[in-house]
Amino acid sequence: KWSTLINSFKDPKKTVSCEIGLKCKDGSHKEVVISASRIHHADQTAYILTVKEVSAQMQYKKEGKLLSRELQTTLQLMNQPLVSLAREILRCPASTTIREAARIMTRKKRNVLFISQDNEIIGLITNNDLNSRVLAAGLDPDTKVIEIMTSPIAKLPETALIYEGLLHMKRERISHIALPDKDRKIGLVVGYEDILRMQQNLISFMLSEIESAEEVNQITRIYMRLPVLVLALIESGSNTATLTSIISSVGDAIHKRLIELALEDLGPAPRGFAFMVMGSQGRGEQTLATDQDNAIVIDPAPGKLSKEDGTWFLKLGEKLNNDLNAVGYKFCPGEIMAGNPEWNQDLDSWKANFSKWMRNSNPKDVLDVAIFFDFRCIYGDATLIEDLRRHIHQSSEGKSVFFFHMAQSVVKMKVLANLPGNLKAESQADTLLDMKKILLPVTSFIRLYSIREKLVSTNSLERALKLHKRSIINETTLHELSEPFEFITYLRIKTQADSMARNELPENTIRLGQLTQIEALTLKKLFTDIAGLQTRLGTEFSGVE
Repeated sequence: KWSTLINSFKDPKKTVSCEIGLKCKDGSHKEVVISASRIHHADQTAYILTVKEVSAQMQYKKEGKLLSRELQTTLQLMNQPLVSLAREILRCPASTTIREAARIMTRKKRNVLFISQDNEIIGLITNNDLNSRVLAAGLDPDTKVIEIMTSPIAKLPETALIYEGLLHMKRERISHIALPDKDRKIGLVVGYEDILRMQQNLISFMLSEIESAEEVNQITRIYMRLPVLVLALIESGSNTATLTSIISSVGDAIHKRLIELALEDLGPAPRGFAFMVMGSQGRGEQTLATDQDNAIVIDPAPGKLSKEDGTWFLKLGEKLNNDLNAVGYKFCPGEIMAGNPEWNQDLDSWKANFSKWMRNSNPKDVLDVAIFFDFRCIYGDATLIEDLRRHIHQSSEGKSVFFFHMAQSVVKMKVLANLPGNLKAESQADTLLDMKKILLPVTSFIRLYSIREKLVSTNSLERALKLHKRSIINETTLHELSEPFEFITYLRIKTQADSMARNELPENTIRLGQLTQIEALTLKKLFTDIAGLQTRLGTEFSGVE
């Protein structure tokens, strides 16, 4: 109020300021700072007002402080072991009737019941199952529970953290997770209701906000809070896998919601389709500086794609690309996006593309299309993506020339060329280090062997662990792959979050002067490991079989 501002003048010679919200003519609201000076002239009192809009950086810091205070305790809890919330399972034989199972659950006051057969847990039923699969379907209550149980059971190791459990429940749309012991026996369970009291933590709350958003600008505002969460997680000691998983989970939720909103505008799709993401998002390794790499795969089953249907899917792709750009996922410089007709095709065309890339390849072409091999479905008919992956696995069989050229593309990456011997030399303080390019040989090394071994996983660390489990790479190589990936990705995300906190655009580069002595020494060691990986690849794929 004006009276409040006037009354705040304690010293008439000093300017007073206050922060208020203004409602603009267009209906929008802006945070501003009003500075007022009081002057006296000809027995009259006058006021000089200066109105200044609060900068995005000040708003960011203000919101960050509020969120950090609210989430400090929650974030600490979220990094506790999931097993700390677990309870022993309640079980019944597979021959139990639904009627008796309901009585057991009511008597024990439990909302989940595990089904056993021959002393093995084979499935589970929940209160929701009793409502949707029995009552709503009019099923005879004397039916055996084995007929309505959910199987297989969702599981996480006992070492999993609470936030991992929440993300898994959200992603798989499930209400309970079993925690097998070291002998793979299921004895403990955690339900969503067990951790409902932490539902207001920013991770799950942010995903819920995204899912209920009705406009693109709402999603944009939610996305702008992501760096606050990332910085809080970094300060709480979260590792690289945690950071990339959360950033990618938020990205997935945003993509899904934007697709749902687009379908509300455009109407139902004329035929089945899948929206797939590639590159870092396809691998679940997104950072805060990311652009779009996406495509649409259309179901060919109804027959040849009509011009009208093709136009509809292009409109969908273009709208999604524009909306994603508005939120903060910038347009791909190479136009690898669903709005490009080249990457908006039916399944048969996509199969033909991959067959051509593997049949007629050279190192440069392989490098250009490498990100397409890190694809996963984010919305729609996942069977189309599974079919495409099977086609790639079948088509890659015996393609020694393709793998040779893929190896050569990695060997020829000169990402570490022209680096100074002393990263902390004062004269090199302003030299920029591109952390994304430095990691290219690592992710490319893992991708090559993953395609050759027909792995379904797309995440780099998951792929590396599976390659080690299959004895494709040894313990030393696993370490040489995981250590640079984790350290450089962590450094990359931290640098980006710090930049956004200063209201600067996040980049993939870091000035050598920003590195601590320990970081510089660690990087020098990792550079040697990466160069060794390239040499090893060149030796193993030294010629065409």
